[in-house]
Amino acid sequence: MKDTSLARPAGSLDTREDWRRLTLLENIAFQHYSGAPESCPSPLTPREEEAIRGLYAAMRLIRETNFPRWYRNPKTGEAVERNFGEVLMLIVSELAEALDAHRKNAMDDKHTDRLGIEVELADAITRILDTAAELGLDVPGAMIAVNRYNKNRPDHSDEARAAGEGKAY
Repeated sequence: MKDTSLARPAGSLDTREDWRRLTLLENIAFQHYSGAPESCPSPLTPREEEAIRGLYAAMRLIRETNFPRWYRNPKTGEAVERNFGEVLMLIVSELAEALDAHRKNAMDDKHTDRLGIEVELADAITRILDTAAELGLDVPGAMIAVNRYNKNRPDHSDEARAAGEGKAY
């Protein structure tokens, strides 16, 4: 089980503490890729470093906007614990809305200069990064690990995909 000691303490709405936790997570991500050679994967490429910094910057921006709203009772102002299953279903609902917007080739109803699919995907990413920050998860670092694995994944090769039982997508 993952150590969630960097998750937000129950009942806490301290935005400075939230910022501190995100900074610690970001530092952990960089340490993972810059430790002693025997204890870490290869060092980050400049593009990977840029991705981690960008994703953590996005997490901070999202938390500044949503933390005071999504994690407190609007009637009492008290901190609330969000139900993880409910949060995941909110992410799924954003993806369903993206599918619907794509099927209809629709513009977004609130951001009329944007395609609905891009706004709904942004909503899903927002919820994912917010949830990762709330739970103290290093999703940016995990994205680097997953991307590195996918680069050389045998079942993603053209040969494997072209084979009779290969993945179509």
